Amino acid sequence: MPGFLDIHGEIGSAVAAQVKLKIITEDERQFARKTTKDPEAYDRYLRGLYHLGRYNLSDAQKAVKYFQSATERDPTYALAHSALADALMVFPISGDAPSSQVMPPVKEAIALALQSDPNSAEANTSDAQAKFWFDWDFKGVEDTARRAIKLNENYTLAYLWLAHVLSNTGRHEEALAIMQQALVLDPSH
Repeated sequence: MPGFLDIHGEIGSAVAAQVKLKIITEDERQFARKTTKDPEAYDRYLRGLYHLGRYNLSDAQKAVKYFQSATERDPTYALAHSALADALMVFPISGDAPSSQVMPPVKEAIALALQSDPNSAEANTSDAQAKFWFDWDFKGVEDTARRAIKLNENYTLAYLWLAHVLSNTGRHEEALAIMQQALVLDPSH
């Protein structure tokens, strides 16, 4: 006959096994969603992120090449498509490329990212940014940024775009509250 401690041990082991199973399942889902199985595509994506983070025209041009190379190696790599859109959006802001020239490849990259992973916070945030810069669709920006936050509550850029559109529509107190949340997540932004 099992003793009192044996039963608690078995229950504890069963609970731990269930919790571990759920954590591993979530981690595997996140890993599968955010990475590619092609290490070369992943390397090119990371190199592109480095240049994109410098946020100037010359580095954005380098980032675009890396992201294009990553998406050529893995056409279903949602993060690389999303980052490609983000890098292309730097051109009219930091350079002299007309928005009308940049908008079609941006929207194509976003569509491919969302097709590959509709639950990507990054792709939804890129979509929010494009709706802001190219469409002036402030309701769409807000809805898409909120969706991105719901998909990944730790993705700071989604908060930044939500705050940006709230401020641009005169909802400054809401924007400030959202920015405070973003600063808690990442004080460097």
